Amino acid sequence: MTNRNSDSPNIVYFAMRRTLDGEGHIGAVLVVDGKGIPLEFRCTVPVRPSAAQTALYGAAIQNFVAFELCGQQLLGSLATDPSACVVESEPELGLQEYISLPVFHAKGVVSSDMGDSGNDGRTRNTRRSGNNSSPRRSSETWLTGPDGETPEGYISLNSAAGFPPILIGCLPDYSWALDDLLPDLRSLFGSINLIEPFERITVGCRLLCQQDERFK
Repeated sequence: MTNRNSDSPNIVYFAMRRTLDGEGHIGAVLVVDGKGIPLEFRCTVPVRPSAAQTALYGAAIQNFVAFELCGQQLLGSLATDPSACVVESEPELGLQEYISLPVFHAKGVVSSDMGDSGNDGRTRNTRRSGNNSSPRRSSETWLTGPDGETPEGYISLNSAAGFPPILIGCLPDYSWALDDLLPDLRSLFGSINLIEPFERITVGCRLLCQQDERFK
């Protein structure tokens, strides 16, 4: 079962960012409470795989850096006790293989038409945007419409506070965790934009790259 706080749960956001020169990778985590107040921010110093590592790992080098060198280490060092981890791209759901905390992918939705949703919040009318390369937010952005299908493992969430709707999903084996945390996610979405913390991570990493020699 999901480890919840007595009130709204804390959520940790994980993201990867590039250094200003584009040569290094920075892993970062931001923990926020049910009101969106930051509780903890941690990041790695820039990781720059060697030529030998890049050659030996091949296509697996990206996952090695993101999951083993950054995500697993950062989430294992947290002083707070979050109930879930949110990532900003579908491939990053692979982090689930390295941590016990449930990992969810949250992505924005362009259209306000969330389709025909059932009582469980699952919508059947969602399709990919034709321009995912330039989303309006830091996370992936999807477009809803009457002729689309909901990606397997995703549900739709609308915000009582008027934030843009989102889709949130997980790996198939962790659908129980999404169902378990869904009431808390709905409550949180009534107070905070569930995607906005990724923008804070971007700004925080950018400032570090500009001000701290270790990140240049």
